[in-house]
Amino acid sequence: MNLWSLLIWLQQTTGMIAACNEQLHCSITQQQGDSVSIRIRMEEEESGCSQLTILNSQHFPVRMIPFAPQSISAGQLVCVTGLPPGIYIVRITMAGKAAEKQFVIRQ
Repeated sequence: MNLWSLLIWLQQTTGMIAACNEQLHCSITQQQGDSVSIRIRMEEEESGCSQLTILNSQHFPVRMIPFAPQSISAGQLVCVTGLPPGIYIVRITMAGKAAEKQFVIRQ
């Protein structure tokens, strides 16, 4: 992991701890029949940049995907390729709030 990735990861994890566990209202669903497609949609209008972080079973980030402000409210389909089969956690963070969901990648 390079220095920039480490700095972003530290900011995301410490920001979540400092946010007093506020819940972000969004839906995270895994597409039926496709283990690498995840649909993300905000349930309420939020402003600010958001970031999708995919964590492995040891809670270590393996992918970080930033989104433009207000681009998730209409819904986004994210294809996560190149990850080995296993259990992962999808975390969306925005303005100190977070939402998480566990999903499984199969071969």
